[in-house]
Amino acid sequence: MEHWAGVGCVDEGLDDEGSKSAWDTRPVRKRRAATVLLSLFVGSVLANAVLGIWALLSGDFGETQRKILGTSFLVSAAMLSVLVNVPASRRRALWPAPLVGAVAGATGFAFYIVLMWTEAGDDGWFKLAGSLLVVAAAATLASSLALVTPPARLRWLLPMSDVLLALLAVTVIVGLWAEPDVGWYPRLLGIEGVLAAAMTLLIPVLNRFSFRDQDGVRERVTADPTSVRFCPSCGRPVAQSSSGAGEPAVCEACGLTFEVRIVTERV
Repeated sequence: MEHWAGVGCVDEGLDDEGSKSAWDTRPVRKRRAATVLLSLFVGSVLANAVLGIWALLSGDFGETQRKILGTSFLVSAAMLSVLVNVPASRRRALWPAPLVGAVAGATGFAFYIVLMWTEAGDDGWFKLAGSLLVVAAAATLASSLALVTPPARLRWLLPMSDVLLALLAVTVIVGLWAEPDVGWYPRLLGIEGVLAAAMTLLIPVLNRFSFRDQDGVRERVTADPTSVRFCPSCGRPVAQSSSGAGEPAVCEACGLTFEVRIVTERV
């Protein structure tokens, strides 16, 4: 019987004997953290649902009930803003954009909760919270698009989309703070929004329906059942197989270098 220790990155360091570790525990820790975060999100949604139902059924629907409903919605939105950045964070896609998106989103929603209950009258705090959410949206979308691995001839779309999203975020934030009363601002905002939306749609669609030369990659993959045929990160066929224990494989699509270690030989 054969036991596979798992897939680990080749450059994760050496053990006492100078050989590479057969099992990298960091992916396991990241998966556990994502599981805990997902459990917290589900729990917060359920708790907020209970609070919302209580607010609706507890007599007259007044100011307190509205604040409770708003808080339940904002807490769920804050958890979701963190959760949607987990895949990009685990793969370090466009790092540190996933971290910026998660922190800015959670902080922005937390600001709105505090402002809602304190009834602060200063518009500056609302503008700050709105600016944080704009940054969170742009960073989250950019890092999510970075998870897509388009063909080499289309990879220039990724940095272009990042630039467009950054320009759109800056334009929105300037509008929040400066409140320009000029005719060119809505036109500029509309142009940037249309271009950013077009790139956001084009990248995953072109990646899905592009005709890659994957047949040639598959032909170079051996028929050995112990070989590595697909990248554990992006799922694409790998050009270099690992027919022997410890032999590295390289994914030409996402650039990941990895290996599979056999800890028990077939008996």
